[in-house]
Amino acid sequence: MGFSNSLTDGFFSDLWSELSSFIVLVVVSFSTIVLLGLFNGQGLDLTAPDVYVLLRITPGEEYVKCVMRGGRMQGALLIGDTDLEETFENLIVDQLDISSIGEDLLNPNIDISDYFD
Repeated sequence: MGFSNSLTDGFFSDLWSELSSFIVLVVVSFSTIVLLGLFNGQGLDLTAPDVYVLLRITPGEEYVKCVMRGGRMQGALLIGDTDLEETFENLIVDQLDISSIGEDLLNPNIDISDYFD
């Protein structure tokens, strides 16, 4: 005897569809998320000319957002394995003027930590 192929095929197909969706959600939920300082510009006048945001987005891998004011980092939001956490934390705490670096701050081909060692 046994089960009808149409019954089991439909059941296992639906089960696999549900499980694979769950697995994708679990993997996504294990991404590293780091919030530093004024990561969303809290308390800053976002319309001020010296306040701006730098972004680096690599779809499916990382998201890096830096909130800057007067050439100094005020906050950062890092999602994924960016290896920028410690460097950005130091930039926020020390309030170094990094306006001379500009957008190269987020250039993946430049090791920004070399500037501050």
